[in-house]
Amino acid sequence: DVELRTDAGELFEGFVIGEILKGGENPENLHYYRSKDGKEVDLVIDRVSKLIPVEIKYKTRLKAGDVAGLLHFMETYKVRAGYLVSIGALSSRGPVQKVDCFNLRSLLGSSG
Repeated sequence: DVELRTDAGELFEGFVIGEILKGGENPENLHYYRSKDGKEVDLVIDRVSKLIPVEIKYKTRLKAGDVAGLLHFMETYKVRAGYLVSIGALSSRGPVQKVDCFNLRSLLGSSG
């Protein structure tokens, strides 16, 4: 049972990134972000025309703090939209768009 694993979050991140790569994204465009004060974004897709920040959470119950790093990145780099991929039921709110982990094409399609 994956919920019993201590590395379930890392496995989910690997799954999501693997699916993005299978969708045709260039691996050289994928980056991780961490600010000097420790705020993080799991994945930043670096396109010539824009940055696409993606937070990946293997949680069923999400809190506002789960997207704090994403919102910080968006404000710092003047990015209009960020994406949250999770198994939790959270509707899109403001500039953070919820993406179904089994429909990552919507993320890739919106970023091109």
